[in-house]
Amino acid sequence: MKADRGTNASGERQRRPRAPLSDDRSWDIQDVAYFLNVSESTIRNLERSGQLPALPRIGKRVTFDAKVVRAFREGWRPSPVGTRPLPQPLPFDQA
Repeated sequence: MKADRGTNASGERQRRPRAPLSDDRSWDIQDVAYFLNVSESTIRNLERSGQLPALPRIGKRVTFDAKVVRAFREGWRPSPVGTRPLPQPLPFDQA
């Protein structure tokens, strides 16, 4: 029996060696999942919920800024959509 492309003889998926990730290009879902060590569906869910902002789409392709993904891993989260900072109190004269 011949093994399918991407699987070994026992039917398990083989991981292809990945090139080192660099900041000079945008990352796709597979790159982000590999970098954060989570599944691709988790990345899609984070992007849909707005927790991990993506770059503007090109067709159906979702890409991410490498700097944003690195900041996300360090704990940065975007501010909730539709919120704005509280207004600062106006200065007044105390005569």
